[in-house]
Amino acid sequence: MNQTETATHLTRFRGKTYRSVILPPLGENRAVSRDAVALDTRFSANVPLKQPLVSANMLDVTESKMAIAQSLEGGIGIIQRFCLPDRQGHEVGITKRAHNFLIENPYTIQVAATIGEARNMMGQYGVGSLLVKDANGKLAGLLTQRDVRFVDDSEPVEDHMTQRKTGKEKRGSLVVATLDETVSVDQVIKKLTRHKIKKLPVVDANNFIIGLISAKDIERLRQYPLANLDQRGNLIVGAAIGAVGDFIERAQELKKKNVDVIVMDVTSAHSASVKKAIREFRRKLGDYELVVGNIGTAEQAHALIQEGVQGLKIGIGPGGPCTTRLGTGIGVPQLFATSEINWNLIARYNYKPEQIPPLCADGNIRAGCDIVHALIAGASSVMIGTLFAGTEETPGESYEKPDGRHKRYAGMASIEAAIERYAAMGYEDPIAEALKKAPEGIPLEVKVRGSVRTIIHELLGGVRSGISHRGVLSLADFKKQDPFDPETGFIILDQAAREESYAREGK
Repeated sequence: MNQTETATHLTRFRGKTYRSVILPPLGENRAVSRDAVALDTRFSANVPLKQPLVSANMLDVTESKMAIAQSLEGGIGIIQRFCLPDRQGHEVGITKRAHNFLIENPYTIQVAATIGEARNMMGQYGVGSLLVKDANGKLAGLLTQRDVRFVDDSEPVEDHMTQRKTGKEKRGSLVVATLDETVSVDQVIKKLTRHKIKKLPVVDANNFIIGLISAKDIERLRQYPLANLDQRGNLIVGAAIGAVGDFIERAQELKKKNVDVIVMDVTSAHSASVKKAIREFRRKLGDYELVVGNIGTAEQAHALIQEGVQGLKIGIGPGGPCTTRLGTGIGVPQLFATSEINWNLIARYNYKPEQIPPLCADGNIRAGCDIVHALIAGASSVMIGTLFAGTEETPGESYEKPDGRHKRYAGMASIEAAIERYAAMGYEDPIAEALKKAPEGIPLEVKVRGSVRTIIHELLGGVRSGISHRGVLSLADFKKQDPFDPETGFIILDQAAREESYAREGK
């Protein structure tokens, strides 16, 4: 499609968002079941996803518990930045270690340590066992929570651990494995079953620790076949930074924790300060995976692509608790924003499709139909906050009200989030600093719901069905279809048609 044709079609969709349109069925539905539709995609150039859902880097949405759930289900969570850098890094570390076949750097303690020290370490890192090293750094034993139960803090670890005795395995001694004995999951399962153990240390020929295998992680391999894993078998996770203040310190801390992607997140990313921040990021962290947002136009996208980013986040004010549009009168409806960016990068700025970094549509996702429309318009993934708020995996305590239990849900540009951000940045009076800024978000309350996994499954079921109704069996093939085609693309709805299609929501 040439530039003139693209401009003509885009004009028809100016001002349109997800519920302004609907897609007609196309071709034969060849799906035997929903699961037959593959949803593989990317959050950024080098961060793959098994499905397109991303949990928002919001104060009351994503910390380690949410990020773990998202990655286990094939997506990714972006850890919020409204906390000190070391705590954010800690949340990333918890996520990375939550699911793996071989834990390469298991937590260890010296044989001369006390039970009190071991108990504190287990609590600090949220683990149920520690490998014990001798004075030479070799494996001496294994200490579990069961071993320290009812034991005085002053007693030595050595007296309560399961000891590693070299030579033939003896009853009561610690069972270990070499790398050669962990080539396959079946091999490991047989050893765990035979010895009735839950933890299997892996050592080299000289008894130095290589890693640790947990029966719980083996079970998860089977329970979550779509788990989104890095090359080491750890869960994939992202984390957010800003563009001022401690953003470099924060990024460096996240890199130490092996975060897979860093999201530089500001209200409007097309600015001199953001470009300066990107360049400083590149000087200090090289080509580390970086997604930048938010943007609303192809002009903004082009400017940031020139800075070498690996992904872009789209959305100026469409989120549930966001009041940017109300306060400023500025924004672009999400369907048009995504379409205009994707198509004008090609038609106006002469990018080849493979040169456009993955686009994440952030905001106004309320049901599967919104995701389907975002994806065919050009998004590779969608970021969700409101739909995931209030689930078991969100941070924060719930509280009782007459109509049930609730949780807080604050916009990222709200006064509440700003106070948390300035506190994390070390300001003496974060409240006073936050009050200097015009808020572009409001705090909301949401009813406490069950696990986020139920919502993920419901959304993805709708997405898979939507793709299959278009006669294809993968998201990749779905995204090749032309949403502007007058015969097979989006149908623009009038008010009566919108009510016929979407008025049932919430009923």
